[in-house]
Amino acid sequence: MATTRGQKWRKLDLHLHTPASHDWEGGEISPEELVQAALDRELDGIAITDHNTASWIDRVKRAADSTYLKVFPGTEITASGGEGGIHIIALFDPEKNEDAVNDLLAKADITSEMRGNKEAISPKSVNDIVDLIYNSGALPILAHANSSKGVLSDMRGQQRNKIMNNPRVASVEVSDTDRYRSLLDGNDQNYKRALPVHRASDNPATGDNGHSLDGIALQYSYFKMDEVNLNGLRQCFYDPEIRIRTDEDISPFSESIGPYIKNVSVSQGFLSGSYHFHEGLNCIVGGKGVGKSLLVEAIRFGLNQESDLEQISKDHKSKLEKRFGLGCSVEIQVVSKSGQEFKITRVYNGETNPNNVLRPSDNSEYDGEVDELFPIMAYSQTEAVEIARDETAQLSLVDRLLDLTSLFRELRKIQEQLDALDQDLANCISEAEKCNQLKTEIASVEEKIAEIDRQLGSGEHVTYNQMLTKKDYLDEHTQQLNKWEKSLREEKEKIDSDDLPDLPEELERDTLSNNFNDLSLTNKEEIKTSLQESIGLIETKITELQNLREDWDDELENAKEAYEEWAEEAGGDAPSLTKKREELDLELKDLKESLSNSQSIANNASDYKVKRDEHLDKLEGVRNSIFELRSTKYEEITEATEERLRLSLTKNGNREKFEERLIEICRGTHTRHEDLKKLAYKITPREFGKILLEGDATELEQVTGIDGNLAERIYEGACESLNIQEMLSLQHQDLMDDAPTIELKKQDGSFGKLSELSIGQKSSALLMIALTDNDSPILIDQPEDALDLASVFEDITTPIRSRKEQRQFLLTTHNPTVAVAGDADRFQVLKATSSTTDISVHGAIERKDVRKEIILHLEGGNRSFELKTKKYKKHLQN
Repeated sequence: MATTRGQKWRKLDLHLHTPASHDWEGGEISPEELVQAALDRELDGIAITDHNTASWIDRVKRAADSTYLKVFPGTEITASGGEGGIHIIALFDPEKNEDAVNDLLAKADITSEMRGNKEAISPKSVNDIVDLIYNSGALPILAHANSSKGVLSDMRGQQRNKIMNNPRVASVEVSDTDRYRSLLDGNDQNYKRALPVHRASDNPATGDNGHSLDGIALQYSYFKMDEVNLNGLRQCFYDPEIRIRTDEDISPFSESIGPYIKNVSVSQGFLSGSYHFHEGLNCIVGGKGVGKSLLVEAIRFGLNQESDLEQISKDHKSKLEKRFGLGCSVEIQVVSKSGQEFKITRVYNGETNPNNVLRPSDNSEYDGEVDELFPIMAYSQTEAVEIARDETAQLSLVDRLLDLTSLFRELRKIQEQLDALDQDLANCISEAEKCNQLKTEIASVEEKIAEIDRQLGSGEHVTYNQMLTKKDYLDEHTQQLNKWEKSLREEKEKIDSDDLPDLPEELERDTLSNNFNDLSLTNKEEIKTSLQESIGLIETKITELQNLREDWDDELENAKEAYEEWAEEAGGDAPSLTKKREELDLELKDLKESLSNSQSIANNASDYKVKRDEHLDKLEGVRNSIFELRSTKYEEITEATEERLRLSLTKNGNREKFEERLIEICRGTHTRHEDLKKLAYKITPREFGKILLEGDATELEQVTGIDGNLAERIYEGACESLNIQEMLSLQHQDLMDDAPTIELKKQDGSFGKLSELSIGQKSSALLMIALTDNDSPILIDQPEDALDLASVFEDITTPIRSRKEQRQFLLTTHNPTVAVAGDADRFQVLKATSSTTDISVHGAIERKDVRKEIILHLEGGNRSFELKTKKYKKHLQN
């Protein structure tokens, strides 16, 4: 099945003359030359509209047979009216030939001698000619209506008004697009029927006298259609607002097409097969159980962007399990905004598994996050209703319209850094408490040693004890130098193992990059050399210290021997006391070393506190930036919906997480949940954590204004429940989120908050937000299901129509207001068997097979549609 069906912009010139017109001034040409001239001007189609004749039509059609150029058979009839006749163009389908045009000319009483002569006038009126053209199956167009022999130029009064209001007129050819679009928009008191306008060249010769090749496409129009035929053209005239652009328009097409899903392939299961999508509006239709919703779920799975809502996620997984089967592969081809293609593959194995992402251009892998590479806005069936119940989900909905990735990444980074600082600070606080305990133990040991010294009381003992004190002092110096040497060696090893960035191949000839590389390599070697020299210097100093104390160490050894001899001779308790003292001396040494280490760690507490406060401030700064971006977007949405929606944001307004944390912390304290919820709005987690760490219950009472007994109960309960690190973590992990307020303007002009609205109104409000300005593809499964039907066109169809040139929409729907009034660029009609589904027809509505299926599935069939059309028509006429 072809994958190219769907609407495209086609460049057409619908008013061309050939030498068959008597006023041809372009010299002798062949049909092939005319066709080539049209191709040279990049036209997709032309209309041969000679004056009152069809004689060149088949010749031009034969010349174009081997090209892509489509040729509309037509003619320019001069009808009776105005000062000297009015020109009316008839356009037939490219499948027609001269016979159809000649039949029309005969009915218009254009005789053979009148053929090709623009001065020849049919005896029939303009309205008669319009009716004849229409009844012949052609499209009647008012030729160059604002110039000579045009209805708007050469006719006056009721006669002109009657023609302009003729429902059979297909379009008005003018030279001034802006002026006549506004004049013929249906709001003028005389021209009550809105009429499309377009431009065509009438291929004038030099001096605007007659016609020539050079005049082809001097004026033209773009028509958005699936096939270049009369049905496609008719659809453009039915919906000119989004289907017709002229060469006068500033931007005939969108200059910026957003990223889009090109194709989805499923390897097995119910959806087995490939599904191709248009970059604009895609409507997937079909009966119940054909897999429309499952296709949306397949895309969400393939792009690893399932719903965060528990109920929707549960339903998503259930559908995959039942309809995919283990080992089912979903491959999605996407095109980024820059035009680069990616192939994203994911295999269903019943668990969370990663994507495989390739760039088909060079088969290289993309290792980043899929939702950052290709974000989508996807809503499964009833998801809008679920979002309406969840304030956090509402905030996430608007966040998807913003690029907050880098800010959220920065938030996570700061929180990770704070986690590390929490651990360091908690360790400092723990070590500070340990220092107090060690000091107490040291004092006890020192007193025990002093008591032994008093008992021993000999000169030998005193002398030896003094020498031991001196030894401890000398040892500390040597130990410090050894520590420095160790640190320098570790630093040198770290630098030696750290590699500098490799020079990219594309920068190998870049002078600045090479200079940077050379200088960095040199610096690395110089630093390593400097560190090695420092290590050598320390080793030298350690040797010098050892040399300095070498003789003294001998004295210490002699003193030790003398002391031990004395203790032996003294007898009694002296030996045991001496041994006890040596044991206590070793214990004291260990205690002092532990104190030194703990004190060293504890001394860093103030630095960590400063760093934590800096990081907490950074965290708050990033959150402020997020709040500002959100607030701006809320204002933009309010403006974009012409204040049918009113959005506002309360900073730190959502304190549910903090409430839950307080309830958990104070479990068992007999504190009412209501009191804790109130407390959550009186203090921030950062303030509460600081009071737990540095304050007391009185400070909690003063800051929050709560009852003293309640403050004491909460303070004591939190202190018992949390350790130091948990208190620190409380300051940045249980963040309060911004709280959105979404209000919808009701029919009486008042605004209702989301929580007060009906399900239909809630869904309308949320989908209006989703459809505001953004370029990521949007997938919605049956958006009309929960909506008030009266609001579908205004709230859903209208924004889709205005945005489908810049943004891809994939909608499953059974609502003609969304699909037909939205003017889907591509329909896909699914039909299913008991085990699989398939695309039965696809393309735009001008295709007969597509139109048949759309009437069946969206209107209930031909009979139903005919009855409704008759009844609606009667209503509209009255």
